[in-house]
Amino acid sequence: MTNLPGATAGLRPRNLPSTRSCTSREHRFGDGHDVVWIAESEPGITDDRVLAIAEEQSRVLITGDTDFGELVFRQGRANAGVLLLRLAGLAPDRKASIISEVVSKHLPALKAAFSVVTPGQLRIRRP
Repeated sequence: MTNLPGATAGLRPRNLPSTRSCTSREHRFGDGHDVVWIAESEPGITDDRVLAIAEEQSRVLITGDTDFGELVFRQGRANAGVLLLRLAGLAPDRKASIISEVVSKHLPALKAAFSVVTPGQLRIRRP
């Protein structure tokens, strides 16, 4: 998850490649967004709790888990934004590049939205 005033993004590491889900310490995308990984700080955390933490901290949640669509649309859960990654088959470095580009160019639009990124496309939908 990132934590910049007015510019936040997040990450839920369980469903992303191991190179992206290493620890809970802060990392930085090349564009300057700092990212906090939750893999070690809250192992075994439920999807519901991940979404609640992201909302509490006003962070856009970046995930590969489609279950968050269920929480946001069917259960009406409040959220600061969810970015669903549909990037299967891409190398980890390419995935990181796409995430960085999307966050850098579209962060204001990602807030309080459910967005899906695929290679070459970003769909943004308000719940």
